[in-house]
Amino acid sequence: MYKKLLPIALLFSSAIYSQTAKDTLWVNAYDETTTKALASSFRVSKPFKQKKGYEEITTYNKETKAIEIKGIGSFDSNKTISYDGKVTYYNADGSINFDMFFEEGNAIKITSTDPFTQEEYTLTYENGYPYDGTMVQLYKNSYFYYVINEGVYLSYIYVNKDNANEKYLFTFDDDNNIIDEQFINAAG
Repeated sequence: MYKKLLPIALLFSSAIYSQTAKDTLWVNAYDETTTKALASSFRVSKPFKQKKGYEEITTYNKETKAIEIKGIGSFDSNKTISYDGKVTYYNADGSINFDMFFEEGNAIKITSTDPFTQEEYTLTYENGYPYDGTMVQLYKNSYFYYVINEGVYLSYIYVNKDNANEKYLFTFDDDNNIIDEQFINAAG
């Protein structure tokens, strides 16, 4: 009986593999569809039964296979995603970087948590642009803090991931021009 079940199991597993391969979309660092050889990430999508026409879309790093982005959305004819609802962006270690919320493809807000103080931030969007609030995100070896009030950047801060005392601070005028730059070294 075991010998009879083995070929059936292989048949089912190959069907599942081919379905995953068929639904894989290769993308570069600019989120453009590309070939596997030029891709930095890949997306796997599956139908989302709770919302007709939408799919659960998960993006993974090509090299590490670590999850990068997960959310619900739909694709247009160019394979561009239009998200709806909560989309989670992950750090390389699998922890959550921030959550972004969409309504019919339009960003409405971002929620994030300060890694040093655990304070929660919200940044709202208006007409597709950051409008009001604070956000923090990890990118490579730095945390980036954005403070925006009514569409005007108040400050932009780079903080060393491994030493919160080491930072670059930028402040802006009402036209979003940098008016002050400061570097604070690791000693503070």
